Amino acid sequence: MPGTITPPPTHLGRYRIVRRIGAGGMAEVFLAKTAGAEGIEKVLVVKRVLPTFARSPKFISMFVDEAKVAMRLNHPNIVQVYAFEQVKEQFLLAMEFVDGLDVGRLVSAARRRGRRLPAAVCAYIVSEVSKGLDYAHNRKDESRVPMDIVHRDVSPQNVLLSYEGIVKVADFGIARARLVSEDTGIIKGKFSYMSPEQARGQRVDRRSDVYSLGVLLAELLMNRAMYPGQQGMEVLELVREGRRTLPYQVDPSVPRELNEVVRRATSLDREERYQTARSLAGALTRWLHMQDELLDAVDLEQFIGEVAPREVTSPEGLASGDRRVGRADTHASLPNVRGRELRERRNVVVVHGRFRGDQEEPITGVDRAGPSADAMAVRILEDIAYKYHAILDWPDGEGRRSF
Repeated sequence: MPGTITPPPTHLGRYRIVRRIGAGGMAEVFLAKTAGAEGIEKVLVVKRVLPTFARSPKFISMFVDEAKVAMRLNHPNIVQVYAFEQVKEQFLLAMEFVDGLDVGRLVSAARRRGRRLPAAVCAYIVSEVSKGLDYAHNRKDESRVPMDIVHRDVSPQNVLLSYEGIVKVADFGIARARLVSEDTGIIKGKFSYMSPEQARGQRVDRRSDVYSLGVLLAELLMNRAMYPGQQGMEVLELVREGRRTLPYQVDPSVPRELNEVVRRATSLDREERYQTARSLAGALTRWLHMQDELLDAVDLEQFIGEVAPREVTSPEGLASGDRRVGRADTHASLPNVRGRELRERRNVVVVHGRFRGDQEEPITGVDRAGPSADAMAVRILEDIAYKYHAILDWPDGEGRRSF
């Protein structure tokens, strides 16, 4: 019967299917469980090539390409892929289950309640996505050769938020790396979030994802689409020309610093953009640290709990039709918005350091310090600051950035 939805399978290989989550252009996605030792079950997501396309070499090739890229990525801000399997004529990708919603759904939920994402929440979400992308951009293979991974499809639907406020980027399905051939001239991705060079079908690098991050941040700050009322080839042509709207043009209350971040990230000339996602994350982190209150995952959890509370108590509840709406027993549901504890902002000063060079003899003391030791210290401190969501600041004047 035309239009009939086929019931989900009970099992796919070693995975017990709980329910169907959805379907895309080439694959369908299921919530599943797999049994471990002592009967312990793990909840995960299984992606399967649609049966209609399972015998198509082109679709299978795209699916295998996704697996080759995704299996090499392991970062707190990236949805982890656990396994790639072939069961008879079925191709399966098992990945992490994120109990939450995507950014697009969060924005829609906020609008229904007459609210919008605060600027600090927007900045925090995009900074977290930037960290995941920066990790992927710098990933190397087993031979320490850069894989040159580019996501190519950074969009609200591919940014997942857990109910605990954790941000993860998903679906490297059209990513291309060194181990996968690049087809110049083929345009893949959502037009609105493409960089101009991607929209022209040109070869892209990490700065294309930086552009997409800028568009995502702009839309969150404006609380509207970048190209409202336009679609298809009309949008594609605007993107190719590098025409975009800055948040401040739509809403003058948008912080100027964030407007400048968007302007730079979405520059038509890729040389004028942030050259790395890490640089973009750093700019957003610096702005966040200048605010009166620090914002982190707890605050995002709280906002999600206010505008899009958890709908179910368990994956099995979804399968059985138990869709009770209510707040989960998390920090987000506690009535402490006004009396929330203020977290401390600490300034740490490094007064002494010790480094080792290529020789066994340690490099210590001002008399042994020089440009190479200074550069080493700066790199180490920048890495520490980036890892712990901190900012690195230096006094002006003679001796700046030196030890």
